[in-house]
Amino acid sequence: MSDTLPTDLTSYDFIFLDSVNLLGLSPKELRELKAKYPGKGFIYVFQTTKAGNFRGANSFQHDVDVVIEVPEKGKAVQFGRFNQGGEMEIFSSSAIENQ
Repeated sequence: MSDTLPTDLTSYDFIFLDSVNLLGLSPKELRELKAKYPGKGFIYVFQTTKAGNFRGANSFQHDVDVVIEVPEKGKAVQFGRFNQGGEMEIFSSSAIENQ
């Protein structure tokens, strides 16, 4: 993780922002980044509260195409505009048990 972004992101195809909270970015700043670098894939990682909600304003959630939550080790749950729900195991059961 880093608390700063490189000044030029043109050489990247995908930009992982881990975490948006640590970077201190607002929804407006994320929209500006996407506008400055069209054609780039942005993946935002948010910290969560103890209740399991992501930290930050709900407006973050309205600016993305897909939200993927990892509510428990080895399970990813997706919801969003393009596929209204779904879940999958992201690691095999044996790999989880060995950790």
